[in-house]
Amino acid sequence: MIATVVSYGHVYEAQRHGEPERRSALFPLSVDGMIVVSCMTLLTDARHGHMGPAGRDLRSREPGTHR
Repeated sequence: MIATVVSYGHVYEAQRHGEPERRSALFPLSVDGMIVVSCMTLLTDARHGHMGPAGRDLRSREPGTHR
């Protein structure tokens, strides 16, 4: 929760210079929202045993081999 408040405050202050108040208030929510959605998607996939192409690729390599 603390990280969320700090992140929001930081992006809000950076965005506030030269931007309308409403946009400055909403932009941090969109950035933090994308991070939350991405993390939840990765967590859900991991819980169901789904891995992306990179995960399958790493598991299929023999130890000590490089591409």
